[in-house]
Amino acid sequence: MDKISGLHEVEVRDAKGKPETVAVEIKYRRIHVLPPIGKQKPYPALDLNGAVRPGA
Repeated sequence: MDKISGLHEVEVRDAKGKPETVAVEIKYRRIHVLPPIGKQKPYPALDLNGAVRPGA
């Protein structure tokens, strides 16, 4: 399940230069990453937080 980090407001400009405020929702997911097969003994597996793209 994706966790929502928060809602951030960002100011952008349209093609005519007019400023507009939009809301961006940031989501993240915990992923389990394993080292390459030949390096599994010296390096541990990692649990990381990764950003999630919309529709992914």
